[in-house]
Amino acid sequence: MFNSWLAMQGRSANRWAIPIDSGAALLTDYYTDDDNTLFEAKASASRNDVRMAIGQLHDYRHNLGVVSLRCALLLPDEPAPDLVDMLRSIGFGCVVGAGTGFRWLIEAS
Repeated sequence: MFNSWLAMQGRSANRWAIPIDSGAALLTDYYTDDDNTLFEAKASASRNDVRMAIGQLHDYRHNLGVVSLRCALLLPDEPAPDLVDMLRSIGFGCVVGAGTGFRWLIEAS
């Protein structure tokens, strides 16, 4: 559904397989190269899912070695206000479900 929403805007997303030292690879959810944003999608806006997504995005960015990479969570609903504040404080964006599409709750920086 996110890919369809992006396509309606004339945009597209890719996935990355990021190699790590163990020989395995970390598979990302979405990356939009037009704005250099890596998204981690979660099935809920629960505290546990938000915290997991933050950790995953930090891990991806670290292993890519790209400090300028924008990071954003893709959630079905708005997270609790204190989680929104936390995302803002670390510069992570957040896209949430909105009817049949999505909207930016917080722009990634």
